[in-house]
Amino acid sequence: MLLPSNYSYIEWVGNYGAVFESQGGIISKLDHSTDKKNGPNGPMDHIFFPRQNVMINGKERVRGGCFPCYPFLGERKSPPFSIENNRHGWLRNVELDLSNCEEGEGEYEIEVPFSERKKHLDSCVSLKYILSASGLFCKMDIKADHSASFPVNPGWHPYFYSNDDYLIQFGNRECLQIKSVDSSFSYRQFPYSEQICIHTDKGVIKMRLSGDYDNDSAIIVWSDSPYYLCVEPVYKPLGKYITMSGEKESTLELNMAITFRPNS
Repeated sequence: MLLPSNYSYIEWVGNYGAVFESQGGIISKLDHSTDKKNGPNGPMDHIFFPRQNVMINGKERVRGGCFPCYPFLGERKSPPFSIENNRHGWLRNVELDLSNCEEGEGEYEIEVPFSERKKHLDSCVSLKYILSASGLFCKMDIKADHSASFPVNPGWHPYFYSNDDYLIQFGNRECLQIKSVDSSFSYRQFPYSEQICIHTDKGVIKMRLSGDYDNDSAIIVWSDSPYYLCVEPVYKPLGKYITMSGEKESTLELNMAITFRPNS
């Protein structure tokens, strides 16, 4: 059986350790150790900022880890997503069944309960995570059931750990240098890039996107703290969406792979 989420590590493969949560398919930790002998008991670097409560402008907020944003990434204020009651969609607040996952396999397939799908426009979404010696692979599969028709603009929301300094390289196109992050840092939207390299004080994080991400997709960069930076791949630029249709057998697959190379 899967270990409880309050364990230090649910899974450790090669140099990578991760904690997978039943709530919303959240990955609350992703770490890397250069000590192959001692693994999780040796020195390590945080890739994701560990999920926890933090104080932002005098208010306690939950920050960190990585979670799937479905049916949309972003605010809920404007149509067609105004019926949703949470920023970044409803999926991350649903309790998911991890009972079929086995500790030590490094592979997790997670289905959203049918009752939850029925509440939300007959959509069918599933998650798959693979932790390997190469890093972390995340897959979100979406399809429309029956004759349902509904809007989506999903994505992934990782919090990358660091201490204030970042250099983000978007493929071969451009670089973004960030020297200071605080609560006044507003989000920035960048054109799609299949590969993003995030240079931190600890090493280089590489994000590679695949599946149905394409040149019409976007990358959102956001933070409200000097301890993490969010680099969020979203299927379409914020404010846009596509319509999934069961009659047309619409499907959507969004893949994100994360690797880490520590500074020598």
